[in-house]
Formats: sequence, structure tokens, C-alpha cells
Amino acid sequence: MVESLPHIRWERSQGATRDLGGVRVTPESHALLITGSSDAAGSPARTAGLVWNRPTALLVERDGVTARVRIVDVTRTMVLVLGIATIIMGWIAAIASGSAGEEGAHE
Repeated sequence: MVESLPHIRWERSQGATRDLGGVRVTPESHALLITGSSDAAGSPARTAGLVWNRPTALLVERDGVTARVRIVDVTRTMVLVLGIATIIMGWIAAIASGSAGEEGAHE
């Protein structure tokens, strides 16, 4: 069986433009694509992959002027904050338990 390394791509794409009463709106997103395949002699290739897609902005065109309105991913921000808080709390707990162990050893 021949195994190939995953192919990793970061793509930026735009969705269908909508005309909303003289205002043209086009969604924009970023996607991380990871694909890999394996095949054995005489068997069809099998492909597996992972796609992480997230909206990033809206392109708003009004009166010939285009503005890019950023979309803030609140869920991603909260996951990042909770991850950092978990690391900090673990670090504080490790320091506190280390300090408590040192105090008991001197008595």
C-alpha cells in the first residue's frame, strides 16, 4: 500500500453576490483543506479529508463604492479565551501544589 502525505491548502473564496435594493453583498470565507489518499495495487484510490470553513467578511458595494465588513467569529474567540484560561489555571494549580509540597517537607 502506498501512503501519501496529506495535502494542505488554505483557500479564500467568495459566495454568490446578492442584490438587495441597490446594495450588492458578497460573502467571503476562508477554508483549510487537508486531503490525503492511499491506494493498494489493483484497488481504487481512497481519499479522506478534513475541511474547516469559516466566514470572514461581507463585501458590500453601494453607489460604486465597495467596503469590506469583517465578520467576528465569537465562538472561535471564546474557545481561544477558554483555552488560555485553562492553561493559566493549570499553571497556577501546579505552582500552588508545588509550594504546598515544599512547605510540608521543611516541617
